[in-house]
Parts: sequence; structure tokens; C-alpha cells
Amino acid sequence: MICSKCGQVVNDGTQFCRFCGSPLGAAPQSPAVQPPVYAPQPPVNQYAQPAQYAAPQYQQPVLQQQVPQYPQQGNYAMTQAAVPSYGAYNPAAIKPKSKFDIKYPGTIVTLLGCVLLLISLIVPYLKKFASVYSYSKSNTVKLIATADGGVFLVGLVLILIFLFTNLKIGVFVSSLLTFLYGILEILFSEYQISKDTRDGNGIIGFTRLPGYYLLIVASVVILIGGIWLFTYRLKHGK
Repeated sequence: MICSKCGQVVNDGTQFCRFCGSPLGAAPQSPAVQPPVYAPQPPVNQYAQPAQYAAPQYQQPVLQQQVPQYPQQGNYAMTQAAVPSYGAYNPAAIKPKSKFDIKYPGTIVTLLGCVLLLISLIVPYLKKFASVYSYSKSNTVKLIATADGGVFLVGLVLILIFLFTNLKIGVFVSSLLTFLYGILEILFSEYQISKDTRDGNGIIGFTRLPGYYLLIVASVVILIGGIWLFTYRLKHGK
């Protein structure tokens, strides 16, 4: 220990300094120093990858199911908002397929011409008569019983097929051909009527009946209906 007065070193436990004689008190004891306490640390992985090179964590997206909203009770008209959405599908972008329209005027005119043509084939067309001396004979001719009537029936069937399948070009072409064949039939009939054989022995010839005039009207009406439908297709593209 050290003397507080003279500063000499003396033995521990001595009450008086042997150099200056001053009494020595008990040396103050320094407080005990507590060793620091360290909390246990987890072992460090020296091969661990740095945070900036760590792979990003993938988070699976949460799918939200869309539940369609139905109209309230008593209202049976579903609105557009009540229809669930299915992605890129857009029904408004799909062009609806055109259908046979009975209310369109061109369709009505074409059907009327077909009915008139069918009637003209059934009713008497021409009357053939012969008068020789005291003998006379006459008979009526119907187009349905001739080869020309078969051609008109084929044209009639084609017009109806194209009409109900909404093929307006086909209706126009078949209507035009039927009209032209009807005109040829009328011209040939006029040629026969104009060739009445008249001599001193008698008269042989033809006369017109209702089927003759009805064929003219039916051919014209069918042509008008075909042109009407064809112009509608040119304007609207369907």
C-alpha cells in the first residue's frame, strides 16, 4: 500500500508509516468490476447469400371470383351489368349472321311473284281450236303439262331455296333467268297466235287464256323482287 502523506510504499496491514510515522488507514477497496454479460448469438452462416443477391419471393396472386348479380324478384329483364365478364370476349364485336326476313318488302314481292308463277302454270294458258268444214275442235293448253312448265318449276324452286337461305345474289340470278324465259315463252306464244291458218276450208289457231296474262305479271314481279333484294345486299353487305 502507499502512504498518503509521504507517498512511500509500505507493507499491507501496517498501521503507521515507517518513513514518516503517519497513521495509515485501511486502503479503500475498489468496487468489484462485473464482467460484461453477452447474449447468445445465433451461429452465422458464412456461406449465406447477401441480401442484394437473394431471389425475390414469389407471391401467388389472389383470384377473386366474380359472382353475377341477378335482378331482384319481380324484374325478369336482365341488364348488361348482371352478365358476368369472361375476359376479352366481346359479343358486340361479333357480327350476327343474317337470317331470312319475311318482313322485308323485297322478300314479300319475290314470294308474291312465285305464287303468281305457280298459279299461271296450273290455270289454262292457251286455247287451240280448229274448224274445218262442219267439224270443229278445241282444247286448252296448261304450261304444267309441257316441257316449258318444267323449266319454270325448276326456276321457282331455285328462287325459293336461295330466298330461304338468304343468298340474295342467287335470288337475283334465278329471278332474272326466270324472267327471261317467261319473255321467250310469251314471244313464242305470240308467234303461234299470229300464225292462224285461214283458208277456204277452215281456221286453225290459238287464243289467249288467263294463264297467259298471269305469266307476264308473275315474271315481272319476280324480277322486281330479285332486283330489290340485290340492291339491299349492295347497300348493307348482307
